[in-house]
Amino acid sequence: MRPLTRLLSLALGLGLSAQAQALPPSAVVEVKPGGDTIARLFDVQAIGIEKPEVANVELLPGGIEVLVTGLQSGQTIAAVLLSNMVIGVQVKVRAPGEKVTEPDLTALT
Repeated sequence: MRPLTRLLSLALGLGLSAQAQALPPSAVVEVKPGGDTIARLFDVQAIGIEKPEVANVELLPGGIEVLVTGLQSGQTIAAVLLSNMVIGVQVKVRAPGEKVTEPDLTALT
């Protein structure tokens, strides 16, 4: 496993994605199930997804664009390792007109 991938896996394992959910995400990406979209980010070193059953993320050559593929309805957080920080990107997968329910964060307080 590459060192950056290992660092990102560690970040996801330590719950940084949960912290990213508690804070406003740095970006929100919406995609249909079975569809894909390209998100433009800058200086991406590595990327990982919290719920791989909901969406897939792939860093494209050049480290500027991320291909996001919707697999099934739901939402997840992508942890993105930039050159100097980890940011959270909220990924919402839903069919047109379908509403994705937001998580109930009151249980965390």
